[in-house]
Amino acid sequence: ARPAGGSARGAIAGTALTALSVGALAATAGLDGLPGMVSAGLAYIVLFVGCAVTGLLCLEMTHKAVTAAERTTVTSTSSLSLQSGGILANLTLGVLATQAGLSAAWGVAAVVMLSSALLFVRMPAVTGSSPAQVLPARSGSG
Repeated sequence: ARPAGGSARGAIAGTALTALSVGALAATAGLDGLPGMVSAGLAYIVLFVGCAVTGLLCLEMTHKAVTAAERTTVTSTSSLSLQSGGILANLTLGVLATQAGLSAAWGVAAVVMLSSALLFVRMPAVTGSSPAQVLPARSGSG
């Protein structure tokens, strides 16, 4: 987040990195042999780095934006929306890959991923203090 200038900008950068790696998978889907394996392997490594950065920063922004009492509900809602997106992607991208080819499916996934970066554009700046009450640390065993 520091190099990007904040958590929201870092999440945008992570999302863009993920979208670019999926775009690379689309561009190299037709490669066979060693070049295909190397390009796909590198694209997947970059994809997981981008997803990790975005996921971590989203968790940080969520933690700072809601109180402890709201956190469970927000986490459950986030999980449900992630699962719903996965279901939708499995139903549509599989059909698209069968009918139009693997490159087309990866391309659509890249565009959807890049479009999702727009969700972070209007995020309010994180103040650094959570609205949740911080409990004092306990020491000892009892």
